[in-house]
Amino acid sequence: MKPGCNLVIHWSDKLPVAMAMVMLSRATRIEDVHIVGNFTSDSIKCDTTHALPEAERLLELFDKLEKEENEKKEKLLKISYLNVRSIKSWIGKREDVLKDDLLLEADILGLGETWLEEDQAFYLDGYEGHFSNRGKGKGVAGFSKLKLISEAEAASNKRCSAVSFKTKDFNTIFLYLSDGYDKNCLFQLLDDWIIDDIPTIVMGDINEDILVKESTFETYMAMKGFCQLIKQPTSDKGSLIDHIYVNNLMNSKKIDVEQTPVYYSDHDVITLYISK
Repeated sequence: MKPGCNLVIHWSDKLPVAMAMVMLSRATRIEDVHIVGNFTSDSIKCDTTHALPEAERLLELFDKLEKEENEKKEKLLKISYLNVRSIKSWIGKREDVLKDDLLLEADILGLGETWLEEDQAFYLDGYEGHFSNRGKGKGVAGFSKLKLISEAEAASNKRCSAVSFKTKDFNTIFLYLSDGYDKNCLFQLLDDWIIDDIPTIVMGDINEDILVKESTFETYMAMKGFCQLIKQPTSDKGSLIDHIYVNNLMNSKKIDVEQTPVYYSDHDVITLYISK
């Protein structure tokens, strides 16, 4: 039930096993629950005959599958990106990022819409960080655990922020683009940064929903030999505006993509796994 919808429960001491839990769990806010009759906590009972053994079986299965998945991922490099919707304050989002193992498992990590001013920075233990800051509603930061073969590059204007990393096996470019970005300026930057004979990844919030209309950016990247890998909506609004592009030279590597929602952003974490 959506918050604000009233849930009326007719309470009885003769409720079937587990029925109380089923009814109460439909609400998302305690203030939306209205109980008719005499409430007694003794009526809230677990189905120990069927539900509990099944829950234990599923938990055991989950642990097994999680172990297998972790063993598989240990053989892969992980590159992730999230529109974090501001890490300007130490209160809130920064704490969320610092405690999020999903993000901190990444070998290379990009954070979009950082909101940082030009003189601000945000560091993560074990990472080398680089920033393209433009203040409120803009900016991108890149972090790498991998050794860089040259100094990272950063560029920005009013509607475009970019950071580029070069490692021995591939290059990674993180972007955050605002609506109405200067296409000529951005495409010239990427023409300079993308080297034809080097495997390259481009990730970011492009702010062009490729589920509803043709994307100028996707068309440009296709002309440069890149393929867009994300196929499902990446935001709570149902839009696919966070993209992962790889060029043809990445075909020699085993790659996979993953999307994961996080509670502190209305965007999914988008992740690319690459065989080591």
